[in-house]
Amino acid sequence: MSQRQSRTSRAPEKPLIDFRMILVLLMIATVSFFAVVWLARGWTPPQTVRHFVAAAGCDAAASAGVYETERGSPGYWQHLDDDHNGVACELTKRPTVGLCSGGNRAARRVTCVVDGDTI
Repeated sequence: MSQRQSRTSRAPEKPLIDFRMILVLLMIATVSFFAVVWLARGWTPPQTVRHFVAAAGCDAAASAGVYETERGSPGYWQHLDDDHNGVACELTKRPTVGLCSGGNRAARRVTCVVDGDTI
C-alpha cells in the first residue's frame, strides 16, 4: 500500500463541538431564561412573551397589546419610558389638533381642523 492511499483512507476528524450541540444548548438556555423570568415575575407565559416582544419599541408593544404599561407590569421597559414617570409607551403624549370654532381663524394663528380636508 502506498503512502498516498493510506492518507486518503483515514476517516475525517470530527470537530470538538458540533453545530447541533451548540444549537441545542442555545435552545435550552433560551427556554431556561424565559422560565426564570416567568416564575420570578408570576406572569403567565403569554404575558412573558408579550413582555419580550415589547422590548423592540412602542410600535411592537402596541401590536402585542401592552402599551401604556406601568413599572413592574409585563411590557414595561425603562428605555421605553421617555419621561421616567413609570409609564412606558404613553399614547397621551401624541400631539393633538383641536377643532376650530367661530371667530377669525387667521387672527387666532392656531392649528385646528375646520372640516375633514382643511387644517
